[in-house]
Amino acid sequence: MITLLMGYSSLIAGASLVGGTMLAMLLMDRRIVWYGFMSYISFIVIFALFPYFGINSPSLRKLPIRIEHSTLTTFPSFYKASINVNAIHEQLVQMSPDFDNAGDIRVIGIKNQYNPSAELDSSVVLQRDNILFWRLTYIYFALPKAIIIVFLFRILLSIIEHNKREIQYNADHDALTGIKNRRGILSWIHQALFNSSYRQEERQDFSVILLDLDYFKAVNDTYGHYVGDQVLQHIAELLSKALVRRHVVSRYGGEEFLLALPQTTHTAALLIAEALRKEIEAHMIYLDEVASLQVTASFGVATLPRREVVALQATYRETLVADKIKTLKSAQLTEKLIYSLIDLADAALYKAKHKGRNCVASADQLITTNQIEKPDFELA
Repeated sequence: MITLLMGYSSLIAGASLVGGTMLAMLLMDRRIVWYGFMSYISFIVIFALFPYFGINSPSLRKLPIRIEHSTLTTFPSFYKASINVNAIHEQLVQMSPDFDNAGDIRVIGIKNQYNPSAELDSSVVLQRDNILFWRLTYIYFALPKAIIIVFLFRILLSIIEHNKREIQYNADHDALTGIKNRRGILSWIHQALFNSSYRQEERQDFSVILLDLDYFKAVNDTYGHYVGDQVLQHIAELLSKALVRRHVVSRYGGEEFLLALPQTTHTAALLIAEALRKEIEAHMIYLDEVASLQVTASFGVATLPRREVVALQATYRETLVADKIKTLKSAQLTEKLIYSLIDLADAALYKAKHKGRNCVASADQLITTNQIEKPDFELA
């Protein structure tokens, strides 16, 4: 409607069109904005050429108004020019020696004594050709520049977004093994536990498994750090393939790996840990065509019960609403809780090491037998 009412060129000014499109690309999906931009360009071209195919389109420029019984166009430049020319005409007529016989010639377009239809038709044709020239000039020169600028800006945004994703990936993943690092797994646990879209049926026990490769320092001392890196890569690949999609594996630090298992009971987590322990023990790591190596691992398992999960999620939402905590700071609220759960698994891992390594220890069992204390799972 705005385009129809205001006319043609004022709405396709390069600065407004390009600037608005670039701003929209920063705030919205680039593809949607690009398709909308190209559709609008097509609309401009078609709409500008309508009059030359016999199709009349409404415009404020074509809307006449009545002023002192004279019909004037609303186009400001034409109106001012008419006043100036008429003033000059009056002065020239008064200066003429044959003042009484001077003709009264006025600008065509204002209703006066002299308004031949032939000159009016000639003026209309000249005006139409003039408008067509400037419109085609704009279409041929301005619109291509606008399209090129917006297209290059779209490419620039794509490069920036790709670099942003790459930076984010490198920040959350371990460079050696390609799995999540400590920062990535902590952020993932926060999202898994306290995401607002967490459905009621998914509010189940949340388990973690912390495993440590046995005598890994001896591997580095005997075979060198290059072989040690190969071992870490093999174990990371083995763990990633062994877990189901909803479970996540990460390199927590050094030769320690942390596994996050949402919707997994403590009993199920113990079975998973035992299966992984056997698989690591049986896994053969070939160093070259002749030499090979085998390693073992110790496991600690801890679980956040369903009732704790439900209560903590309710408290988390209430705290966010009451204190108006922003999303960026919400992870700080749950940091203590997540570390308490990991520390519980670490305490179980410590017991597994003291039991002779290459075994699985349960934090729940240690709490039941009063070997370790149960932490208070609460938000900071």
